[in-house]
Amino acid sequence: MKKYRVYIGGPEDDLIVTVTPFSGNPDIYVTRDPDSNFLMSDYKSVNYGNETLAVSRSDREAMGSSTGWYYIGIYGVTHSLYTLKVSLSSESHVPLLPGIQ
Repeated sequence: MKKYRVYIGGPEDDLIVTVTPFSGNPDIYVTRDPDSNFLMSDYKSVNYGNETLAVSRSDREAMGSSTGWYYIGIYGVTHSLYTLKVSLSSESHVPLLPGIQ
């Protein structure tokens, strides 16, 4: 699993994560807990092919906070090559940092 983290400073923003696979079937997992087992994440998209996962303000409030660090895991049962785009509703591109290992 490849892990990333993103900081959400605007409480009104929706977090939008998009994965476009070139090979394999990568899935998206999002959590607030850096020590989380991503397979048990708060939010996930485990469809086949292109995937987009949107986590709204109300979703994030249910996770405990609408702002702060959020952790994104990308996992494929088999080796996967993909592009990853993370955006907020107020910004089209958001810098990603390596996740906690």
